[in-house]
Amino acid sequence: MILEQDVDAFVADPVGRYVTGGGWLHFCAGPKLWGALLWGRAEKQNLTSLFDLVERTLEQADEHVSLLDIRGLEHVDLASFGLIGRYMSKHRSTLERRVLRHASIRAEGLLGAVISGSYEIFAAPYPVSLFTDVGAALAWLDPPMDPSSRENLATFCENASGVPSLLSQLHAVLATDLDRADLASSAAKMGISARTLQRRLHELGTSFRSELDVTRIREGQRRMLHSDSPLTQIAIDLGFSSLQNFSRQFRRVIGETPSAWRQRVQPRA
Repeated sequence: MILEQDVDAFVADPVGRYVTGGGWLHFCAGPKLWGALLWGRAEKQNLTSLFDLVERTLEQADEHVSLLDIRGLEHVDLASFGLIGRYMSKHRSTLERRVLRHASIRAEGLLGAVISGSYEIFAAPYPVSLFTDVGAALAWLDPPMDPSSRENLATFCENASGVPSLLSQLHAVLATDLDRADLASSAAKMGISARTLQRRLHELGTSFRSELDVTRIREGQRRMLHSDSPLTQIAIDLGFSSLQNFSRQFRRVIGETPSAWRQRVQPRA
């Protein structure tokens, strides 16, 4: 498939093309098979752009089967679940008419179980089946594709779903030196050039600064959960310039303020 850089061009002529955004990829392998891949953090701001695009393509799609690969997901915030629910409710009748079958390639562990259960919660208006393998999912969907095209699509999905490993590797590197981490030293530890790391992050719809903030926020969550340290101290220790900056980035990633999150999750005496 061909990468389409312009969303409007993809909507106008989607077959055999795909488009990417922050943590997602949306593709049309053929008129009868549409799909998407998600990785990293399924935040509301990222999913909003994906659902906006899906709404546009849904209007012009014929009857089709759909594939969703979520093996690369690391986190889904509460606001994202609300977004999914509203999308399903708004387009239920259209989805019921146009989606013949839907296969989901699930993530591992608790996150995968929670997301898989959401199909029942939102009462998907089409048959749904869960898989851990692309080939098995395509066999069940049975799109009108020759064996070679089906194999190429499986390879495409496997390669695309492996992209988030870059983020996992980067997060592990950043976690070792959160208050002093920079692009050049992090790239060196990963065995690639700073320019290559920047380019690959851009292709994923993110940046070094954004991933550094996310890694710091995750460590901030751990410290808030397991200590009574003041939020200002945690913010400074993690390399944020101020509590206000920490709070702003925390809310962007998690969907609520640090104090609200801490109050909600800390065990009560």
